Amino acid sequence: MTLFIAMTIFVFSMSASPGMVNIIILSSGLNHGFKKTLPFVSGASFGFIGLFLLVSLGLNQMDLQNLLIIRIFGLCGAAYLLYLGFKMASSNQDLKTKQQNRPTFMQAVWLQWLNPKAWGASLAAVSAFGLIGSTQLTLAFAALYFVACYASLTLWAFVGHKLSHILQSASHMRIFNLTMGTSLIIIAVYLGYQLSFN
Repeated sequence: MTLFIAMTIFVFSMSASPGMVNIIILSSGLNHGFKKTLPFVSGASFGFIGLFLLVSLGLNQMDLQNLLIIRIFGLCGAAYLLYLGFKMASSNQDLKTKQQNRPTFMQAVWLQWLNPKAWGASLAAVSAFGLIGSTQLTLAFAALYFVACYASLTLWAFVGHKLSHILQSASHMRIFNLTMGTSLIIIAVYLGYQLSFN
Protein backbone atom coordinates (compact mmCIF):
# COMPACT_ATOMS: atom_id res chain seq x y z
CA MET A 1 0.00 0.00 0.00
CA THR A 2 2.85 2.37 0.88
CA LEU A 3 4.52 1.61 -2.47
CA PHE A 4 1.29 2.41 -4.34
CA ILE A 5 0.96 5.77 -2.53
CA ALA A 6 4.59 6.61 -3.33
CA MET A 7 4.05 5.66 -6.98
CA THR A 8 0.89 7.78 -7.17
CA ILE A 9 2.63 10.85 -5.75
CA PHE A 10 5.55 10.34 -8.11
CA VAL A 11 3.50 9.95 -11.31
CA PHE A 12 1.20 12.90 -10.59
CA SER A 13 4.08 15.20 -9.67
CA MET A 14 6.01 14.24 -12.81
CA SER A 15 2.94 14.54 -15.06
CA ALA A 16 1.54 17.79 -13.69
CA SER A 17 4.78 19.75 -13.34
CA PRO A 18 5.37 22.39 -16.03
CA GLY A 19 7.38 21.25 -19.02
CA MET A 20 7.54 21.69 -22.74
CA VAL A 21 4.64 19.31 -23.49
CA ASN A 22 2.44 21.05 -20.91
CA ILE A 23 3.24 24.47 -22.39
CA ILE A 24 2.29 23.30 -25.89
CA ILE A 25 -0.96 21.80 -24.57
CA LEU A 26 -1.81 24.97 -22.64
CA SER A 27 -1.22 27.05 -25.76
CA SER A 28 -3.18 24.65 -27.96
CA GLY A 29 -6.13 24.71 -25.55
CA LEU A 30 -6.14 28.49 -25.77
CA ASN A 31 -5.70 28.74 -29.54
CA HIS A 32 -7.64 25.71 -30.78
CA GLY A 33 -10.03 24.77 -27.99
CA PHE A 34 -10.26 21.87 -25.56
CA LYS A 35 -11.63 19.17 -27.89
CA LYS A 36 -9.18 19.88 -30.70
CA THR A 37 -6.29 19.61 -28.24
CA LEU A 38 -7.28 16.13 -27.02
CA PRO A 39 -5.54 14.29 -29.91
CA PHE A 40 -2.25 15.91 -28.84
CA VAL A 41 -2.99 15.00 -25.20
CA SER A 42 -3.62 11.38 -26.29
CA GLY A 43 -0.45 11.28 -28.36
CA ALA A 44 1.63 12.66 -25.51
CA SER A 45 0.17 10.11 -23.07
CA PHE A 46 0.57 7.08 -25.35
CA GLY A 47 3.98 8.28 -26.52
CA PHE A 48 5.27 8.60 -22.98
CA ILE A 49 3.93 5.21 -21.88
CA GLY A 50 5.49 3.58 -24.96
CA LEU A 51 8.83 5.14 -24.06
CA PHE A 52 8.47 4.15 -20.41
CA LEU A 53 7.75 0.52 -21.33
CA LEU A 54 10.71 0.44 -23.71
CA VAL A 55 13.03 1.76 -21.02
CA SER A 56 11.68 -0.42 -18.21
CA LEU A 57 11.14 -3.69 -20.13
CA GLY A 58 13.43 -3.49 -23.14
CA LEU A 59 16.48 -1.48 -22.19
CA ASN A 60 16.66 -1.90 -18.44
CA GLN A 61 19.78 -4.06 -18.56
CA MET A 62 21.81 -1.26 -20.17
CA ASP A 63 23.42 1.73 -18.55
CA LEU A 64 21.17 4.31 -20.16
CA GLN A 65 22.91 7.17 -18.39
CA ASN A 66 25.95 6.67 -20.62
CA LEU A 67 24.26 5.88 -23.90
CA LEU A 68 25.08 8.21 -26.76
CA ILE A 69 21.57 7.62 -28.13
CA ILE A 70 20.03 9.43 -25.16
CA ARG A 71 22.12 12.51 -25.92
CA ILE A 72 21.31 12.34 -29.63
CA PHE A 73 17.56 12.01 -28.94
CA GLY A 74 17.78 14.90 -26.50
CA LEU A 75 19.55 17.16 -29.00
CA CYS A 76 16.98 16.28 -31.68
CA GLY A 77 14.26 17.07 -29.15
CA ALA A 78 15.84 20.41 -28.30
CA ALA A 79 16.03 21.28 -32.02
CA TYR A 80 12.40 20.27 -32.56
CA LEU A 81 11.35 22.24 -29.50
CA LEU A 82 13.21 25.28 -30.83
CA TYR A 83 11.25 24.95 -34.07
CA LEU A 84 7.93 24.66 -32.19
CA GLY A 85 8.83 27.64 -30.02
CA PHE A 86 9.51 29.87 -33.03
CA LYS A 87 6.34 28.61 -34.69
CA MET A 88 4.27 29.36 -31.60
CA ALA A 89 5.87 32.75 -30.94
CA SER A 90 5.25 33.90 -34.51
CA SER A 91 1.73 32.50 -34.90
CA ASN A 92 -1.08 34.82 -35.98
CA GLN A 93 -4.77 34.61 -35.26
CA ASP A 94 -6.02 33.79 -38.74
CA LEU A 95 -8.48 30.88 -38.47
CA LYS A 96 -7.03 28.97 -41.43
CA THR A 97 -3.49 29.28 -40.05
CA LYS A 98 -4.66 28.22 -36.60
CA GLN A 99 -6.18 25.07 -38.07
CA GLN A 100 -2.98 24.26 -39.94
CA ASN A 101 -0.82 24.84 -36.86
CA ARG A 102 -2.93 22.69 -34.54
CA PRO A 103 -0.63 20.11 -32.86
CA THR A 104 -1.34 16.51 -33.87
CA PHE A 105 -1.34 13.08 -32.23
CA MET A 106 1.88 11.97 -33.95
CA GLN A 107 3.67 15.22 -33.17
CA ALA A 108 3.00 14.54 -29.50
CA VAL A 109 4.25 10.95 -29.75
CA TRP A 110 7.51 12.04 -31.38
CA LEU A 111 7.91 14.95 -29.00
CA GLN A 112 7.76 12.60 -26.03
CA TRP A 113 10.33 10.29 -27.58
CA LEU A 114 12.63 13.26 -28.14
CA ASN A 115 11.85 14.76 -24.73
CA PRO A 116 14.77 14.53 -22.24
CA LYS A 117 12.29 15.03 -19.38
CA ALA A 118 10.35 11.93 -20.50
CA TRP A 119 13.55 9.86 -20.67
CA GLY A 120 14.60 11.15 -17.27
CA ALA A 121 11.20 10.41 -15.72
CA SER A 122 11.26 6.87 -17.14
CA LEU A 123 14.79 6.21 -15.85
CA ALA A 124 13.94 7.69 -12.45
CA ALA A 125 10.86 5.49 -12.10
CA VAL A 126 12.74 2.33 -13.09
CA SER A 127 15.52 2.94 -10.58
CA ALA A 128 13.48 4.48 -7.73
CA PHE A 129 10.82 1.76 -7.63
CA GLY A 130 12.98 -1.25 -8.49
CA LEU A 131 11.09 -2.11 -11.66
CA ILE A 132 13.95 -4.04 -13.29
CA GLY A 133 12.96 -7.69 -13.67
CA SER A 134 9.40 -7.17 -12.44
CA THR A 135 7.07 -7.20 -15.44
CA GLN A 136 3.88 -7.22 -13.36
CA LEU A 137 4.94 -4.22 -11.25
CA THR A 138 6.12 -2.39 -14.38
CA LEU A 139 2.78 -2.87 -16.14
CA ALA A 140 0.86 -1.75 -13.04
CA PHE A 141 3.11 1.31 -12.80
CA ALA A 142 2.58 2.03 -16.52
CA ALA A 143 -1.21 1.87 -16.10
CA LEU A 144 -1.05 4.26 -13.14
CA TYR A 145 1.31 6.55 -15.06
CA PHE A 146 -1.01 6.60 -18.09
CA VAL A 147 -4.02 7.67 -15.99
CA ALA A 148 -2.00 10.36 -14.23
CA CYS A 149 -0.43 11.60 -17.45
CA TYR A 150 -3.71 11.75 -19.35
CA ALA A 151 -5.54 13.43 -16.48
CA SER A 152 -2.81 16.03 -15.91
CA LEU A 153 -2.39 16.89 -19.59
CA THR A 154 -6.16 17.10 -20.03
CA LEU A 155 -6.26 19.59 -17.15
CA TRP A 156 -3.59 21.72 -18.89
CA ALA A 157 -5.72 21.69 -22.07
CA PHE A 158 -8.81 22.68 -20.07
CA VAL A 159 -6.97 25.56 -18.39
CA GLY A 160 -5.78 26.76 -21.78
CA HIS A 161 -9.31 26.62 -23.13
CA LYS A 162 -10.61 28.63 -20.15
CA LEU A 163 -7.90 31.23 -20.71
CA SER A 164 -9.40 31.86 -24.15
CA HIS A 165 -12.41 33.43 -22.40
CA ILE A 166 -10.08 35.86 -20.63
CA LEU A 167 -7.69 36.63 -23.48
CA GLN A 168 -10.26 37.53 -26.09
CA SER A 169 -8.46 40.22 -28.07
CA ALA A 170 -5.97 39.41 -30.81
CA SER A 171 -3.28 41.46 -29.05
CA HIS A 172 -3.71 39.47 -25.82
CA MET A 173 -3.51 36.20 -27.75
CA ARG A 174 -0.41 37.45 -29.51
CA ILE A 175 1.28 38.31 -26.21
CA PHE A 176 0.35 34.90 -24.77
CA ASN A 177 1.67 33.03 -27.82
CA LEU A 178 4.84 35.08 -27.82
CA THR A 179 5.36 34.35 -24.11
CA MET A 180 4.73 30.61 -24.49
CA GLY A 181 6.85 30.38 -27.62
CA THR A 182 9.71 32.25 -25.96
CA SER A 183 9.45 29.89 -22.97
CA LEU A 184 9.85 26.91 -25.30
CA ILE A 185 12.83 28.53 -27.01
CA ILE A 186 14.52 29.15 -23.64
CA ILE A 187 13.89 25.53 -22.59
CA ALA A 188 15.25 24.28 -25.94
CA VAL A 189 18.42 26.37 -25.66
CA TYR A 190 18.94 25.25 -22.06
CA LEU A 191 18.46 21.57 -22.97
CA GLY A 192 20.78 21.87 -25.94
CA TYR A 193 23.44 23.49 -23.77
CA GLN A 194 23.11 20.87 -21.03
CA LEU A 195 23.29 17.98 -23.49
CA SER A 196 26.20 19.44 -25.43
CA PHE A 197 28.47 20.53 -22.60
CA ASN A 198 27.68 18.20 -19.69
